[in-house]
Amino acid sequence: MEFPLRTPEHVMETESFKALDACIPSQWILRHVTERDYGIDCLVEIVADNGEMRGDLISIQLKAHKKVAWRAAGQAPTRTAGFSRTKVTTINYWMGLPVPVFLAVYEQKTKQVYAVAVKRQVRQQHAKRKRQKFMSFELQEAFNLTTDIGLFLLRELYFREKAFPQFSAALLDLLFNDEEYADFFAEGIGADFFLDVDENQLTQLVRLYRSLRTVAEFTGIQWTAETLDAWITDDKKEFAEDWYGLHQFTLDRALRQLAPIFLQSLKKARAIVLDKQPDFWCDHDPLLVRYCERREAQMLIDRISKELSYIIDSTDS
Repeated sequence: MEFPLRTPEHVMETESFKALDACIPSQWILRHVTERDYGIDCLVEIVADNGEMRGDLISIQLKAHKKVAWRAAGQAPTRTAGFSRTKVTTINYWMGLPVPVFLAVYEQKTKQVYAVAVKRQVRQQHAKRKRQKFMSFELQEAFNLTTDIGLFLLRELYFREKAFPQFSAALLDLLFNDEEYADFFAEGIGADFFLDVDENQLTQLVRLYRSLRTVAEFTGIQWTAETLDAWITDDKKEFAEDWYGLHQFTLDRALRQLAPIFLQSLKKARAIVLDKQPDFWCDHDPLLVRYCERREAQMLIDRISKELSYIIDSTDS
């Protein structure tokens, strides 16, 4: 008499789902996808520390392997491994999804689960995607979801990828209006503290804040500035006035917080477009590439850096 056999591959697949489920913080939500033939096995919803559910969804394809062939770290900060000859048709599907996509790789030997940010690596290999039928991804040991640092990196990469749809427009705003923003910093830092901020200045601050935050989030620059609401609230307390506006005192404070983020974000964003993902951006946003390539862009960054250092040093003394 014969009976159905449960194969080792099926056992390992079940193990991988249990291992991933065990990695996910209890506050988060893991949702299994019933139809898994198109490259997505489950959805993970990140829940904020205060319990708020803000629609932060990660699409995950889960892969299981007996053992990952790690390469020695050498000069790299962590061991790496080449992984998964994935069909470009599947990758094209992932790239069209409106949410960040991750590969989750389960290593049966060690019972560990590792994450790979799919879209980021695809943009870096854009030329291969155009000419090949399969692509591989690089697995990094640091992205171990069974560790606190691995979960932290998963969150960081998720929020960076979430900012991608607005990144190019935000960076273009900063580059296209770079002279305008440079003058805004120069004129706003150290102005008469008790004067009101006019409507044009307030509008410019809001625009700068929104574009800069998007670029900073996508490039991984730490956001150290306060929120717009916090500046307005503090301004009301400082001047005992109940109106939606600011004084130059608060504008000065805001611009001092934004200045270093502005410089870091422009430098890092230009490096991503021109050095790390040039093939992708040349195909998808050639206008942005042209603005990043301008010699004037680097000259202006250098000028702003010098001017801000001088302004801040002289007004603090």
